[in-house]
Amino acid sequence: MASVLYQSSQTATGSAATSVTVTKPVSLAVGDVLVAVVANVAGSTQTINTPTGWTSLGKNDTTFTSEAAFYKIADAADVAASGFTFTFAGSVTSFVAGVARFNGNAPSPLDGIDTANASSTTGITPTKTMGTTIILAAGWNGGGSTGSFGSYAIGTANPTWTEAFDTGAGAAKIGIAMAYAGRSAISATGTAQFTATDYSSLKIWVLRRS
Repeated sequence: MASVLYQSSQTATGSAATSVTVTKPVSLAVGDVLVAVVANVAGSTQTINTPTGWTSLGKNDTTFTSEAAFYKIADAADVAASGFTFTFAGSVTSFVAGVARFNGNAPSPLDGIDTANASSTTGITPTKTMGTTIILAAGWNGGGSTGSFGSYAIGTANPTWTEAFDTGAGAAKIGIAMAYAGRSAISATGTAQFTATDYSSLKIWVLRRS
């Protein structure tokens, strides 16, 4: 059975800033895989800059909001740091960010990455077979209440999912989430999906490891 590689995570929310710093996940070690997901809201077209040393997993920049995800392999400087900073192209009215760590005991950091922008659509079909699956989600809602994510699933040999975080930025109506699972079958996963309550603009990532 594929091992569940998740170790720990931290999240941060705030307002009126040009950057966000997320506290380092606990017990970070050299060689661990760091995965980050960030969302913000601004009054004009916005983007989230790719931090030095991180690899972008894809972004969704719109008139009012931006959602992005990144990963990197932890080095000695990361282990010594107190946190990780993500900067924005300009000042935003609110933000939410999360960083998770996964242990480094895998043939490669991420064997497959699929991503999609969506509006009220919560499904994406991965292009590679995989055992351990990670779902990342970020969303924005122009009105109503802060949303939430849940009911994670994949269409084939659906495993038991654990949600590492589901964090919203209050009145800003943006949110991020991450869930992970280890599958007993190293096979095609079918459609990966989840429910997104009160989010109208979504960015979805499905990551897989051996």
